[in-house]
Amino acid sequence: MTVYNLDIKDKKLFPNFTQLPYDNDYDVTFYKEDAESGILRPRHHWCFLVEITEIVPWLRPMYYAKDIDGQSVFIAFHTDDRSPHIARECKVGDTMAIMYAQSHAFMDGKIGIRVESHDYVKLLHCSLEKVLDVGEALISKSCHVCDKPAKSQCVNCAMKYCNKECQTADWKLRHKEECNIIGRCFLRWRCFDWWKFEFFRTP
Repeated sequence: MTVYNLDIKDKKLFPNFTQLPYDNDYDVTFYKEDAESGILRPRHHWCFLVEITEIVPWLRPMYYAKDIDGQSVFIAFHTDDRSPHIARECKVGDTMAIMYAQSHAFMDGKIGIRVESHDYVKLLHCSLEKVLDVGEALISKSCHVCDKPAKSQCVNCAMKYCNKECQTADWKLRHKEECNIIGRCFLRWRCFDWWKFEFFRTP
């Protein structure tokens, strides 16, 4: 299995809100026209990361969140079943990863994200800062604890360590949470080439 390096701070793959394509526009940065069918297809994969700052009490799951640059973003789920599992599990401080997000103008004048399929949404029960930190650590070649050259890695998420002692100490300190919540998600993301679009991916 090929594992690709994935820079979570690359804003072409993990854009902030102002960089997202608008859902009623043809943004050549994100889309291209298929030569045979004439249908617009993504040029590459992208994922929008936001940390939930407020849960809006309403019939549908609705939230305010902050993106990687701290900009406030309104998010509303317009799925047929109203995504009850998202509404039940989401808490302030959680991070949402939304594949192929586009900015949308709502009828009340708000500009935000309209989610029409929860298949493209993953909920991570940790802060956006933690997600970014883990993403950066996973592409490092140094030990996650002491910054010495890494000689081994976690079998579940590929976090790197210089020896078994550092890995054991880190598991008790923080990596148990990192591995279960974030690490496996990143391992999945690193199993495909984000710059080559073949089909829509779930997060």
